Amino acid sequence: MLALTSPVPYAVYQRRLARVEEPKADFIAEPGPLPGRTVVRFAGTATPNSAVSLRIMTADVPRELVAPELGLRTDSKGRFSCRIALPAGGWYLANLRQGGKEISIAPFGIGEVYLIAGQSYAGNYHSSRMAVTEPKGRVVALSPRRKLWRVAHDPQPTLDYPEDGERYWAHVNRMQAMFHMHQRFDGGSIWPLVGDMLVGVLGVPVGFANLSFGGSGIEKWHPDEKLFEYMRDIALSLGRFRAVLWAQGEKDVQDGMAPEEWSRRLKRIQRALAEDLDFTPDWLVAKSTKHPTVYSLPDREDALRAAVDRLWRKDDTIFPGADTDRLVGDENRAGLGDSAHFSRDGQHRAAWLWFHAIMAHIEHREALAAA
Repeated sequence: MLALTSPVPYAVYQRRLARVEEPKADFIAEPGPLPGRTVVRFAGTATPNSAVSLRIMTADVPRELVAPELGLRTDSKGRFSCRIALPAGGWYLANLRQGGKEISIAPFGIGEVYLIAGQSYAGNYHSSRMAVTEPKGRVVALSPRRKLWRVAHDPQPTLDYPEDGERYWAHVNRMQAMFHMHQRFDGGSIWPLVGDMLVGVLGVPVGFANLSFGGSGIEKWHPDEKLFEYMRDIALSLGRFRAVLWAQGEKDVQDGMAPEEWSRRLKRIQRALAEDLDFTPDWLVAKSTKHPTVYSLPDREDALRAAVDRLWRKDDTIFPGADTDRLVGDENRAGLGDSAHFSRDGQHRAAWLWFHAIMAHIEHREALAAA
């Protein structure tokens, strides 16, 4: 049976800077107009012990070859695989032919990939659902449970978002109405907005794997805990990614955890993840200590913010994430007792802050590579 099993539709692979990291591949395509490339594994099935041809093309019409047509052979069980280094860009299309039959898989791309972790401010707990507006839909999200990619319209596929999502949000909204919460969350996030801005500047697809879990204190991400197991599993499935985007801290402010202990636990999580990977990912750590719909604890908030500052300054694998604590007031947040976190305007401003933090990190890393 003629089939392509890898890549899967809407997958995004992290680009690497070719001058720094030379990919190991069976074939290396010519460089494209955008910086970077990476190796993609192509695999599938066809008639055993026979020849097949594989073409990689742009998904846009008119289609152009990204790499010359490759002739491959299947083994005795009809399987084949190869590794091709492709230039940054996309969407791409893979076309497999044997005899008079052919199949295609599209789209997939080479761009920027991020693993998101933390609690509800990183998830679907904001006032308005956002949609990807990039014309080609090049902002995608990976379901951490199904491990399938899709265009990243809200709600995001997170660990605390069930498979029967619409029924869940209908139940949530009924409960919120029962308690007379005038500003309610409806599965809205900031990530479609962030992705749209990144694609607009970088010109490559952007993928998010969002593992956030509402109300999770940092102890729930300890290497012995289930949330860490999910994070390690998804990180391994991604292969390479640009960075971890960490937005967490409100639960620990509320519980009164010492900032030094919070920092130690974060470093322990970071080290444990790196031990399971073949690289040490950077972490962009947000200042996310305020949760005015639940509490106001300015002394504790300031102490944790200072601890995050110290990590930003002293650790060469921890970089500034978004300082979303700057977003205060009714124009950015819901009121005490409401269930929504950011208002619609607050979502846009938080997305802008994350966009700037991510771009600063990319520019820093690329400047180091060029040097």
